[in-house]
Amino acid sequence: MMRRACTPYPVNTAALVAAEASIRDARFLRNYMREVLQSRALLEEGLTRLGARVYPSAANFVLVDFGPGAHRLVCALERKGILVRERKDFPREGFVRISAGTRANTRRLLRAIEEIL
Repeated sequence: MMRRACTPYPVNTAALVAAEASIRDARFLRNYMREVLQSRALLEEGLTRLGARVYPSAANFVLVDFGPGAHRLVCALERKGILVRERKDFPREGFVRISAGTRANTRRLLRAIEEIL
């Protein structure tokens, strides 16, 4: 029962302290935001090139429709150490939420998806 009350990716105290310090650093925030925006654009472009339907986003993540093979893809990515969030609660299966990290991580993710598909 308690597991349902937890976030899908719990954050420890050290991470919370680091997050608090980082939001006080304006230069860090500007650089981080630039990196996320560039990563998200790279993610959208790469996923579209791979044939996935990508929904427009103003957040630090994209929603992608991989269709019926989404669950297999999510499991294969997990085996490669890449975590994405399958969204089975949408009107039908096939949707995946992918956070925009660094551009290096995004390139790694896109290569992994290409290998799996």
